[in-house]
Amino acid sequence: MEQWQENINWSGNLFVLLSKPNPINMNSINLVRNQIIDKLFLISNKKYLDALHLIVEQSPEIVEKVQLTDSQIVMLKMSNEDYKAGRYITHEQLEKEDAEWLGK
Repeated sequence: MEQWQENINWSGNLFVLLSKPNPINMNSINLVRNQIIDKLFLISNKKYLDALHLIVEQSPEIVEKVQLTDSQIVMLKMSNEDYKAGRYITHEQLEKEDAEWLGK
């Protein structure tokens, strides 16, 4: 898998980070984040907001890593090979084909 990750990073077509699964549920993360945002709108104390801003600005940026299954890695390899071989269409081409298919 390490070689696949290096190939993806080197080709510049895809960027994937492989790691152990993250047990944190994204729904719970989003819920907490939204609750914090809701409470921030109610705060009017500038010193308090400045302190919170400082905490956020000084916190290291964390990049979430995604654990891919073997079949996902195979699909990414196939997709990358399709791209390299020119087997793809542009977004505009896709929209045109969709419109034709829908009879618009």
